[in-house]
Amino acid sequence: MQPTTFVFDTLNNKFPCEGPRVVQCVCDFSSATSFDIDLKTLVQQGKISEVQSLFVDNADNSDFMVLVMSASNQRIIVPAYSQAYLTVLLNQAQFSATTASPVKAAIFAQNFPVQNCVWSAPANGAAASNVAVTNFPTVQMVAISPTATSAFTPTYPGINLTTGAASVNSAIVAATGQNIRITNTGAAVVFIRTGSGTQTALATDLSLAPNQSIIINANGANNIAAISPAGASSVNIIVGYGE
Repeated sequence: MQPTTFVFDTLNNKFPCEGPRVVQCVCDFSSATSFDIDLKTLVQQGKISEVQSLFVDNADNSDFMVLVMSASNQRIIVPAYSQAYLTVLLNQAQFSATTASPVKAAIFAQNFPVQNCVWSAPANGAAASNVAVTNFPTVQMVAISPTATSAFTPTYPGINLTTGAASVNSAIVAATGQNIRITNTGAAVVFIRTGSGTQTALATDLSLAPNQSIIINANGANNIAAISPAGASSVNIIVGYGE
């Protein structure tokens, strides 16, 4: 069975001639549970040409807020005690806001795009539940060009250091512009120090949790030291270029 489909224009990713502008809309839900926010008059007056995104301040609200976009009927539900930046699908500057709680809430209509984000913000001190932002990537790849990459490239032989309560040191290759990839392959937190000449690591130096890896700028260092006061561990060290 095929779903019902509709095609309509939206104003997303356009560049407004008037420059970035914001319209603050304060909704007093103690006087009504729903507001129809119609900004078409401001469009006719040339004060704002379109609405591409919203900032919603629902921090004082113990209930969720429902936003419905005109024409597209896009529905967005903002959790209780939360704030959000939201991309909206509109072809005219009009939408509605509804909630059952008698509070004041500010909605800012923006003529520029934003990156979607929702976060817990209990302004009145009430307990808030965690807000899961499911569309926020933990890793974002960036393509520089089809023939170039900034990925870390191992260049020199690796070193494995066994660590413990006393600092251990190893010489590394010193090369202009090199970086160091350090991986904690053991079971205890390891603290790392780099520099010129033999180094002594302290428990206040750069820390690496078990199974954690990091790439640091060597800054011309020719030695690296590590210590794991909480127990035996080990680190793998590779000198190379890129990140």
